[in-house]
Amino acid sequence: MKDTAVKRNKRVLFFFAVYTVFNTSCSKPAILNTKEYTAWIENPDHGASFTKKINDFEFAVLYKPIDYIAAIESKNRNISKDSILKRRKDLKGYQYYTFRIRSFKDNEFFRTGMTSENEYYERLEYFVSNAQSDIKLIEGKDTIACAVYHFERNYGISPYNNIVLSFEEKDSLNTNDKVFIYDDKMLGVGKIAVKIKADGLNDLPKWNI
Repeated sequence: MKDTAVKRNKRVLFFFAVYTVFNTSCSKPAILNTKEYTAWIENPDHGASFTKKINDFEFAVLYKPIDYIAAIESKNRNISKDSILKRRKDLKGYQYYTFRIRSFKDNEFFRTGMTSENEYYERLEYFVSNAQSDIKLIEGKDTIACAVYHFERNYGISPYNNIVLSFEEKDSLNTNDKVFIYDDKMLGVGKIAVKIKADGLNDLPKWNI
């Protein structure tokens, strides 16, 4: 009888542990303060940041919710809640991304693999002015052109550059997965596709203003 009771108790404890782990893993993140929230969004283990390594390059895509942009802008600044709410309203209608390209060989990624100094300037001009048409977002049946493109030069201070992007918002409820497309014309890596799952975006934490 004792053995039976012990076995029954062990089964109860096992199912309780499984239930606890399952509930913890499936529960949505808590409300986070500004520092915690921005760190959570940037963490590649979560559903908003993605990285691909191809040849001598690393390509990273960061999906930036409106609250993330407002949180970054409010860091270390005394901004009123009313100003943040207004900023949220101003940002509506578009979805925002940062596309980062890093080289494992050079401090300016567009130097990697080039064969002449003229090629350097061709690449620089492409990324400053012409790459926008090669970046798209697929969302369900929609292919969305890049609406705003800004290449941030760093003049060799670091081995990566950020490209700030926005696309028209077609699916405000995030019911469709997204595919970020960069159809490379300069670096020899071909077309890059990064899938962003709707489930991950719907599980993002809340920001406590």
